[in-house]
Amino acid sequence: MIYYTDKKNLLLFIIFITFIVSHILLSIYFIAIFFLGFMLIYFIKNNSFFIRLSIMLFIIFIELHNGFYIFSIFFLFFFIFFYIVPSLKRIILFSEINCYIYITIFYIAIFILYTLVNDFNYYFFKTIVFNIIIDFILVLMLLL
Repeated sequence: MIYYTDKKNLLLFIIFITFIVSHILLSIYFIAIFFLGFMLIYFIKNNSFFIRLSIMLFIIFIELHNGFYIFSIFFLFFFIFFYIVPSLKRIILFSEINCYIYITIFYIAIFILYTLVNDFNYYFFKTIVFNIIIDFILVLMLLL
C-alpha cells in the first residue's frame, strides 16, 4: 500500500523536530528563537486548525523557554495576523514580497518586545538578523 504525503506538511514536521532539538541543545544562548517568522508565514498561509494549534503550542514553548511574558508572542502573532496582514495586502499588490515584509515586521516587534523587558543587547540584535536570514531562506523553500 502506498501512502501519499503532502510535501509542505512533511517539511513542517521536519522543521518542528529541528526546532525542538535546537531549543533543547541551544538553551544556553538566546539564539533559540529560530523559525518564528517561518511559523508566522505558515500560520498565515495554512487554514488547518490542527496546524495552527501546534504552532501556538510551539510559540508558548518558546515564550516559557526564553523568558518572555506568557502569551506575549502569541498576541503578537494575532495582532500581525488580524491587523497588519490585511492592511499590507491592501497597500502592497505584489504578493510575493509580502511574506518577507511580515517576517521583518515580526522580528522588529520581537526586538521591541525584548528590549521593553530587558536591556538592549547587541548579541540579541545579531541573533535577530541571523534569524531573519534563516527565515527568508525557509520561506523561499516553502513558496517553491
